[in-house]
Amino acid sequence: MTETLLRALSDGTVTEDGIGLLGRMLHRFRNSLTSVRGYAELLAESDVPEERRRQWATRIIEQLERIESLQSRLDAGRQVGRPVAEHSLGMVLRAAVRRSRQRLASAAAGIDVRFDLDGDLLVRGDGEALTEAVAALVDNACEATALLPGPERAVRLTLEQDADHWTVCVEDDGPGMTPDVAERVGTAFYSRKPGHLGLGTYLSRTYLQRHDLDLGLTNASDGGTVATIRGRHLPSQPERRTPSGGRS
Repeated sequence: MTETLLRALSDGTVTEDGIGLLGRMLHRFRNSLTSVRGYAELLAESDVPEERRRQWATRIIEQLERIESLQSRLDAGRQVGRPVAEHSLGMVLRAAVRRSRQRLASAAAGIDVRFDLDGDLLVRGDGEALTEAVAALVDNACEATALLPGPERAVRLTLEQDADHWTVCVEDDGPGMTPDVAERVGTAFYSRKPGHLGLGTYLSRTYLQRHDLDLGLTNASDGGTVATIRGRHLPSQPERRTPSGGRS
């Protein structure tokens, strides 16, 4: 899309694509709010069995959490007035994992998130948007891994560097992507998860592109999916050298 909803909202430019995306987003909001209202009306009825009350109250909470999640992701993408600074990428990755665990709660309780970081480095941009971009990818990885049985399920975050570039990979143990899914993943409002808005990967890619970072999504050789973020070192980043004095 030539103009995303986020750009349209931030600079006042409204294109046909932006209007279409806004319309679909409002449609999803309205569906969730309609569900909340319906369950609330059911709860107001007299002589409702306690089991039903608990079930409907749970549905209300689920819908409100979806709305709050989308709102937080859209807030992360607001450009107006947001500070641009240099951030530790290691800190961004760890903050993203904490955010994802808070959002997924019990769904990610049995999943081990492992770090394999080749040192640390500085990235320049909006720290909130960068954290949300990574958190959305961790969300996807944890949810995919949760689909498989077994006590040892893991999501791996790796950071590799060379003289000019750095690469972050988020790899899961899930079922991977079929060709059809691989073609559509990252499209606004496309999701394989029932009840989800399908904006996580789309917004993640939007935030990363704004920072001149590339996002790739591929199947891992031994199963699962790998999300790859690639960027260039900042000019202020110290040169990486081997103990003998050459570049690593």
